[in-house]
Amino acid sequence: MIGDNIISLNEQIRFLKQGQFTILSKLNADTSPSWGIMSGQQMVEHLSSLYLFSVGKIKPPETRNIEYEKKMFKKLIIEQHPFVKNVKIKGLEKPLPTRFPSLDVSMDVLNKMVNGFFDLFESNPTLTTWHPLCGDLNKSEWVYIHYKHALHHLMQFDLIT
Repeated sequence: MIGDNIISLNEQIRFLKQGQFTILSKLNADTSPSWGIMSGQQMVEHLSSLYLFSVGKIKPPETRNIEYEKKMFKKLIIEQHPFVKNVKIKGLEKPLPTRFPSLDVSMDVLNKMVNGFFDLFESNPTLTTWHPLCGDLNKSEWVYIHYKHALHHLMQFDLIT
């Protein structure tokens, strides 16, 4: 499903389980981004929030725009368009307050969310869960979205180029 011009699924998994944490270890809670409005800790908590969708903790609304989901699936997953900088998301016009007392705790929560995601899909290999833009995704599609999402925010904080 996912194109040939990116790293393999196994490499993406390795990055999500280990690589992103090595890179994030260089982040400070109050690091300012190159763009956007989140602090370093808010960004880590934002990364973990997407896992709530992928593990099915956030359910789709009763009415969905399936045509829009198909369009975004094609754009973000099939055609692999980059994430947009400074995207405006309804309800997230200003940064959310941090949920945890420190960056270290936020990193631990992200690590638990990542492991919970992989545990869920290992025990349910045919599972699909809802992504708010792309619709129902399987494990490999979610891995790609989480990978791409992490890279986007690591670039935002100049942790990678």
